[in-house]
Amino acid sequence: MGSSFEPYLEEVLTTLLDGMSDDTASVRDTALKAAQVVIRHFGSSHTALLLPPLEEGVFVVDWRVRHGAIQLMGQLIQQILRAHRIPTNSAELMQVEALPKEWRCHMLASLYIVRSDENGMVKQACQQVWKAVVQNPPRTLKELLPTLMTRLIANLASTNRERQRVAARCVGDLVSKLGERVMPELMPIFMDTLSEGDTHVREGVCLGLAELINATTKELLTTYLEQLIPAIQQALIDDDEAVRLQASTVVALLHNAVGTRATNEIVEWLLDQLLEVVEDGDVYLLGLEQLMKKQPGAVKDLVLGRLTSPAESGWTRLQVQGLASLAVIPDSHTIHKHLSDVMPVFIEVASIDDEDQPEMTEIAVEAATRVMDAVEQDGLTLLMTELQGPMQDKDNASHRKVAAQLLKHFFENTSLDVVSVLSLTLPAVLPSALADEDEEALATAMAALTAITKKCKKEELAPYLNDVRSAVLNLITDAQTKKEDPDVFLPGLCDHKGLEPLYPIYQHGLMYGTADARELAAKGLGELVNHTTEKALAPYAVKITGPLIRIVGDKFPGNVKKAIVDTLQALLIRGGETLKPFLPQLQTTYVKCLTDPPNSE
Repeated sequence: MGSSFEPYLEEVLTTLLDGMSDDTASVRDTALKAAQVVIRHFGSSHTALLLPPLEEGVFVVDWRVRHGAIQLMGQLIQQILRAHRIPTNSAELMQVEALPKEWRCHMLASLYIVRSDENGMVKQACQQVWKAVVQNPPRTLKELLPTLMTRLIANLASTNRERQRVAARCVGDLVSKLGERVMPELMPIFMDTLSEGDTHVREGVCLGLAELINATTKELLTTYLEQLIPAIQQALIDDDEAVRLQASTVVALLHNAVGTRATNEIVEWLLDQLLEVVEDGDVYLLGLEQLMKKQPGAVKDLVLGRLTSPAESGWTRLQVQGLASLAVIPDSHTIHKHLSDVMPVFIEVASIDDEDQPEMTEIAVEAATRVMDAVEQDGLTLLMTELQGPMQDKDNASHRKVAAQLLKHFFENTSLDVVSVLSLTLPAVLPSALADEDEEALATAMAALTAITKKCKKEELAPYLNDVRSAVLNLITDAQTKKEDPDVFLPGLCDHKGLEPLYPIYQHGLMYGTADARELAAKGLGELVNHTTEKALAPYAVKITGPLIRIVGDKFPGNVKKAIVDTLQALLIRGGETLKPFLPQLQTTYVKCLTDPPNSE
């Protein structure tokens, strides 16, 4: 075909390379043989057309294409050497001036990179070609370095993960072989590219840096640490998550290689930004979170040491949100251990009434809920203990309000088994929910109580009936006489529908409890009725009365019946006309009770 075939060479070779990835073995073999024929006929005369498809083929995803491309490149080099009467068994391709230097550099750079291929057959084939055409590797690599670095950067920037990994391993191999000779040239290229390249380039450079750190010595790394740290700092606050992720890996490797200096310097720099009011501050948060995920042991103590105290100008948004980065630590036990360090800070900041920064309350609450959402079952008691204190803080209504807000969020959103902490939460919430002097704290605590009772089944709440009743009694008992004060009305019951979350607890005890539990439930219901206004009681009077009438007719000890009758009396007094439909049943019930013998069941 001769020269008429020339315009199609590149396209034909590309098609034949694609054929080497075919599922059918015979197709793959035929494609390789056809490609070898093309190389044999046109290799020495049309190298410029054949080289680009081969250079692209050595980095294709399918290993069979890479393997074939390496074989063909080796054949192409031999064709060129023979054409110029150069021995093929001891050639030094880099010195073959019959070929343009650009071609030599491109072929050798591709071969050197693919020597780090993950596939054994590809790697072996590449090693054979490399050894055949390179007799003095150190000298060749030194001459090849600019082109090699350009190819490495391009491959590190590729969206093809295989190509990225191969290039990164090649960087490690290069550094391990040349060390001090290559680092002075390698580092400036990496640093400049990391600050100026696009997203894929920056991510790829971080991959390469990771391999570089693994391959070089501690002494050499220490020499270049001052150049590395500023570049890594910028990568950590990159707009792209993949770049930040790779940068955090580099920091972790540096920590292992040279100790705490690198980590401390980078983390302290991030924390300095969080303590100041800076533009685009969220990227510093994202960088810090990547480090917390990657190496919490080295980072968390620095974070807790710096961010748990206000800055000179007061608390900053980024500072509070930075503390919430504790939530990203993979080990939940570490999170549980440090709840006592961060939760008081969140509650304190959320409780500050700052006219200049009104948004800080919401920010602190969001930060707290983020950490709370990361708590697992074995940390539940620790979390509730942290909320119990401020919930019972008699001197600070803001603390009570914020703690109630956090409890409400937790019980509305958690999937954990919360029954085990009801003994902590119910006594803590009930006083504020029923009788807090601060209106906002009262409303928020009632919302928290409602969330708690909705989260739990009635039978799960029933064992805590005595705790609920004790909390109510403490609020309605005169401190001097130690007796129930009939003039006390609980604002939580009267103004915030407090009967809604409470009466089902009593009702379940009344219907299904032991004789003692039924007596306790009946008395408790009576106390709720006595300290609720008629208006607030009206929607619940019928719901409460029906079960009482049904139970009083059963065979129970006299003390149970007396408690029920007393509660029915309170309902008649407080419920008014609402109870008219029950009048016939109530008359029958009272008559029957009057005819019961003393101490009868």
